[in-house]
Amino acid sequence: MGEVCKEVASAARDIEALAGQLQLEALAGPIERFLDALARMSRAIRREDYAGVLKSLKDARAFDHLARVADHIQRLGVDDGLVARDQAQALIDSGQPVAAVPVLERIAMTTSSEQEAHIEALGLLGRAHKQIYVEYRHRPRPPAIESALRQAISRYASAYLAAADDKVGWLGINLVALIARARRDGVTLPSGVDAVPIVHHLLAHLQGGKAGGDEHWNAAVAGECYVALADAEAREGRHESARELLEKAAHWYGRYVHREDGVKTAFPLEGSLRQLNQVWGITAGRDAKGQLVAALNARLGEMRGGRLELSKSETQAMLSFAEMDDVVPQAVLGNAAPRRLSWLKQGLTAAAAVGRIVNIGTGLPVGTGFLVRGGDLAPSLGEELLLLTNAHVVGDPPAAPGIDIERAYVTFQEDVESRSRYRLTEVLMQSPFEALDYALVRLSPRIEHLRPLSLAPDLVADRLDDMALRHAFIIGHPAREELCISLNDTEVLDVGYKRKERIGDIYLRYRTPTMPGNSGSPVFDDNDWQVIAMHHAGPPQKGGLRNLGGRSGFMNEPANEGVALASIIQSIRSKYAVGVRGPAVAAAAPSAAGEQPAREALTPGELAAKLNDLDIPEELLAGHVMLDPGSDAFSPRIVPSHDPGTVQHIQRRDLLDGAETDGRAEPESALIVALAAINPIIRARRQAMYWRKVQRGGWKGLRFVAEGDSWFQYPIFVKDTIRHLSDDYAIYSLAGAGDTMRHMASSGDVLKAIEQIRPDGVLLSGGGNDLLGEGALNLYLRAYRPGDDPRACLKEPLEQAIGQVIYFYKVLIEDILRRDPKLKIFAHGYDRGWPDGESGRWLGLPMMGCGIKDTELQRAITAEIIERFSARLRAFEADYAGNFHFVDCLGAVGPVRERWYDELHPSDAGFAEVAQRFRQRIRSVLGG
Repeated sequence: MGEVCKEVASAARDIEALAGQLQLEALAGPIERFLDALARMSRAIRREDYAGVLKSLKDARAFDHLARVADHIQRLGVDDGLVARDQAQALIDSGQPVAAVPVLERIAMTTSSEQEAHIEALGLLGRAHKQIYVEYRHRPRPPAIESALRQAISRYASAYLAAADDKVGWLGINLVALIARARRDGVTLPSGVDAVPIVHHLLAHLQGGKAGGDEHWNAAVAGECYVALADAEAREGRHESARELLEKAAHWYGRYVHREDGVKTAFPLEGSLRQLNQVWGITAGRDAKGQLVAALNARLGEMRGGRLELSKSETQAMLSFAEMDDVVPQAVLGNAAPRRLSWLKQGLTAAAAVGRIVNIGTGLPVGTGFLVRGGDLAPSLGEELLLLTNAHVVGDPPAAPGIDIERAYVTFQEDVESRSRYRLTEVLMQSPFEALDYALVRLSPRIEHLRPLSLAPDLVADRLDDMALRHAFIIGHPAREELCISLNDTEVLDVGYKRKERIGDIYLRYRTPTMPGNSGSPVFDDNDWQVIAMHHAGPPQKGGLRNLGGRSGFMNEPANEGVALASIIQSIRSKYAVGVRGPAVAAAAPSAAGEQPAREALTPGELAAKLNDLDIPEELLAGHVMLDPGSDAFSPRIVPSHDPGTVQHIQRRDLLDGAETDGRAEPESALIVALAAINPIIRARRQAMYWRKVQRGGWKGLRFVAEGDSWFQYPIFVKDTIRHLSDDYAIYSLAGAGDTMRHMASSGDVLKAIEQIRPDGVLLSGGGNDLLGEGALNLYLRAYRPGDDPRACLKEPLEQAIGQVIYFYKVLIEDILRRDPKLKIFAHGYDRGWPDGESGRWLGLPMMGCGIKDTELQRAITAEIIERFSARLRAFEADYAGNFHFVDCLGAVGPVRERWYDELHPSDAGFAEVAQRFRQRIRSVLGG
């Protein structure tokens, strides 16, 4: 027992040290050791075993890790409100507020109203509902989303009224902000609810010395109070008064961000900025409000752990802000504001040349690269702009875990609106991971509108004592984030040769907060934003890094590693490891099984007429349409054929937006634009067929409203479930390929259709896009270890994702039954899919990327995911007995390749079996 306790304590110390240094890339290994040792403890697990780990992960904003550790501790039987609270906060901060709600509701229900844990749970419930509201971007907002705002206000109000003095500030200011947001958005609140009296109460509370707690937090609350008063004045047209109040806000925010102890400041400042952005709707700009946010952004970039995550519009606003000399930025940034802003402008300008490298198959970012002028590396490469990145990101062949250049494209923030993508066509030179780990790549089309980065080839010192450089900054594209700039805690820890003979290549070691996806990022000096190195690796999972510069021993703290640009330039100039290949050729989209060739070339008008002719079966249109090569398998999009022999005047399109065309594209008519996506036309066609069926012959059979995804609507090429069932029933279908349960639950479309149709039942198909769409499978997979079974290959975020889908099912089911308590609801689980190894773009390929190469194991993993989801869905039969009926489709299609159209969708024969499962369930419930 003693040895295991020591293992727990040792792993906990490692986690706390790495989190304290913000070395998030290195946390996975120690966390595995910690959880494994915790599970082997023979004595009861105590709070002191894990409290430090939870706190350090929370302080480091490592929310994915925090959610996992908290979940694992609870699985081991620990019933501790602290753990549940931290899990809930992690879920909220990692973009899963819906999943956090039941966790917090449980805490609130199991604690008494005067307990601090109860009040804190109410406050976090307010925050969860707030995020549900502010993160919903569609218009108009459905009633369920507006209800979330009212819930947030109610929860914050309850907590505010019950809280002790030191908690009043953050609860009260959130209440104020949300009341103001409701007024701005036209969300109805009870009469008499007003934010301004609460603001005055808060200011009196703070300035009267009653608040207690952290004075810097209180300064932030005071700053936001003045933002609220300025907002109220502006709404009344008193703009000069609003300006003066914003200057007061800047004064208080300035006090807030200039604390001596910067270690803990980034976390609250990120929260303050999120509040200003999401709730108050203030982003960086030229007016006083925008200047306030821009100044806080600039300050965040200087703080330890602070990361600027800027969209293109925000980057442009920050560049404009860097030209200003005004009261607001000076109040926040102090007397050094002009120098800080000039320096920041240089960094933001450099960011334009930093690109995100994306896996074509998954749509997920795999790393970062940056533009360099070829002649700056070797004179013979001339003026062409080339991409420099790591060989373990892309290559020919790539170093593990990289991908081949044919499977990647790069995009830059400057091209966000145009969605331009640049293909990686040729690796001019590369060096393996264990050496310099670089790949120099040619792009197509050539880039003319961006400026290359300025290089610093003279970094040749091989001892830290020999160089003046002490800080290094990284601009990169961490995985699944906007452009992310790391600007603090970037002390250079070591520099020099790895070999004790002090010969070879030069490396840098530095302390910079980086995340997965930063590989290949430029490392800049701290003065002129010149590239001094390329980020190569985070800290090792086990052991330490040997000292550089010929010194013996190991570094005594974790560090990132970059390869000195001087060494890369020297390698390129000596023509080290040259590799050349011709441009990659994009593969054509696969032809549909059973597709019938067109007998004649149709004009757009003739194609539209055929699509609207209800007497022409869908399958006879297959020769005139095609799967859009750019669409995802989870949302297959049908478009007019590009073959001029089948449809006239359709513009040719390449697989990649922004790819070069052959120059022979013909003008598109307005009708062609209308035909650009045929899926909605097919949906309207099927609804028209419903009305014809029920109106022509006095339909006496069962009627259904159907809502779902591509298992209910895979237009034309496959006879999907609804087309099979329409032979027996009248079905008004709202289904659309690519639809999500989140959208189905919030759109209100099903409820409107129920009012209109008065059906006997509702058919539902959903969850697949929520769980697996947009490359989400990568979030659930672990790197393969020999001997792993399907469960061992899957990570905890899968359960959270399934929980979210089940929550949206619950919302939709309850909305339906409130509308008609007698309605029967039929919802299906999926069959297990057909992962297809390297040929499988959507299932097989992501698994191959995690080292899962055995196709049988791939299919077993997919089966595990589907079976877990089906089990949760089936449980609704008990929750809504008599109303909800689960249609079990496991095994309906079966492990027969011919019954699968692709990895995710059955063929005609496979869908026929799915439809038969529906018929059997419907007959057992409704007869007919």
